[in-house]
Amino acid sequence: MAKILVAEDDKDIRNLLVDILDDVGYEAPEAKNGADAVEQIQSSQPDLLLLDLMMPVMDGFEVLNRLRDNPETSDMPVVILSAVPSRKGELRAWRLGVRHYIPKPFASERVHLSVKIALREADEAQTEAALAAGQTGVIQPAQITENQSATESSGAAVDSSFIRTSHRALNELLGGGIVPGSLVLIEGDTKSGKSVISQNLVFDALQKGMGVQYFTTGGSSKRLVKRMHSIGLDVSGHVREDRLVVSEMTQPKLQKSSWEINPGKILQSLMSEMEDLPSELDIIVLDDLTDQLDFASSVDADEFITDCRNLADNGKTVILTTQSHSLEGEKRDPTEEASDLRMELELIKIVGTEGTLLKLLKSSTVEIREDSQIAFKVAKKVGIERLDLTRTRN
Repeated sequence: MAKILVAEDDKDIRNLLVDILDDVGYEAPEAKNGADAVEQIQSSQPDLLLLDLMMPVMDGFEVLNRLRDNPETSDMPVVILSAVPSRKGELRAWRLGVRHYIPKPFASERVHLSVKIALREADEAQTEAALAAGQTGVIQPAQITENQSATESSGAAVDSSFIRTSHRALNELLGGGIVPGSLVLIEGDTKSGKSVISQNLVFDALQKGMGVQYFTTGGSSKRLVKRMHSIGLDVSGHVREDRLVVSEMTQPKLQKSSWEINPGKILQSLMSEMEDLPSELDIIVLDDLTDQLDFASSVDADEFITDCRNLADNGKTVILTTQSHSLEGEKRDPTEEASDLRMELELIKIVGTEGTLLKLLKSSTVEIREDSQIAFKVAKKVGIERLDLTRTRN
């Protein structure tokens, strides 16, 4: 039984967290401030720290500094849970080695998922360290090629900490991949590769035993299987097993001066369908939601994105693709704020080769820099093929 130390100054929230962890079998001692947390860590050595940031005596950031400065606790997994605005708190926590950040208010499912993933990552890191030190007789898995996913590497264990693409450099840009339970926003021009990125993530999720609901404007499951097969991703078996379910999204329709099929109603109906999905469908893909968001009112769009955020907080991974113009004006800020990960795709040419420039604009797992970008083209049977950005663009 893992021991999770709950460091939270608010008694009601602390009791709630203890109950949430106790319900799934964790031992959950309590700390009412940062200094108390540091003392208990030194004396009882918990397996993970669930840490509030704003606490008396010693705040969460000081606790993190103390842990990282001590060789005995430097590798302790930590999950941040705080009302500090995520854009401010996440980056500072990231610099101190924390990859899991839960904003308040929170759902119990989000706590369960973040703790589970953080513990698994810590176990895997220990195993890798032991392998590197030659402390076990296990043969290390073969190296992954640039265009090979972790699940395809011979002998490699399945790692569900991230949902990955088939391209190593892109996974590295994303900080490892997509964290399950995230709201992912992929913006880009038509034919820029939004669907290809989504389909890569879907393939990896299916390989790891997850279930996927794929909403598309592009037709049936047969057509999706064919499109994915063209880029080297065979999902036909998953469709037959009902682990990949494909549904077509309704498009807005304007009749003269009034809506025959109202975009706001479409979003409401779509959300009702998403909320009623069976629990085994862990991933929801909305590809492509441009017209629905573009023609919907800012109120309807904001409500839909908020509901997507709630689904992610309750453990679903929601991947939404759209063209950038659908989020102009009042729709932009709420959508950007709600998302955990945001990518923007732009059509480019590099020495006469048509491709896409992918820019990482927001992430909960990696720091955004000026060079947080990668160029690629979509190749038959290969999928994502990297282009050299150092070459002169035409």
